[in-house]
Amino acid sequence: MEKSGDYVGLDPTDAMIKRAQERHPEGDFRIGSVYKLPFPNNWVDLVFCWSVLIHLPHDTIERALTELWRITKRYLFFNLYMTLDEKGFSSKGPWGEYLTAMDKWETNTILRKLRPHTTQQHEYEFTRLLDGKRFQRTIFILEKSRC
Repeated sequence: MEKSGDYVGLDPTDAMIKRAQERHPEGDFRIGSVYKLPFPNNWVDLVFCWSVLIHLPHDTIERALTELWRITKRYLFFNLYMTLDEKGFSSKGPWGEYLTAMDKWETNTILRKLRPHTTQQHEYEFTRLLDGKRFQRTIFILEKSRC
């Protein structure tokens, strides 16, 4: 697979970093937290955060998004579960992990605080159930102003 540039992978667990290094020895993989990223402001052109936020406690999503937004120069690409029935919530999954869905109001509130130049939102996959509550998987692409 051809890459367009360098990339850095981050995970809070040593086991996942080791696995990534085994599969992609050319990569730069580091242990870290989405709540306190070890990078300067506006450090990378694109931050790609896939299926991370959906496993964080509901009340920490804004903190994580703010930190991801801080380090990107240009784009933030991430996915969320968006609830279709009620306010946002977190449930415990079969392995004890969080499964979190956000509602449109709180997501829009967070996005307004980030102040992206453009925002794209795309639903993907069919509506699913989590603890009897309906949610839709949603992709977000935020772009910072070029100024």
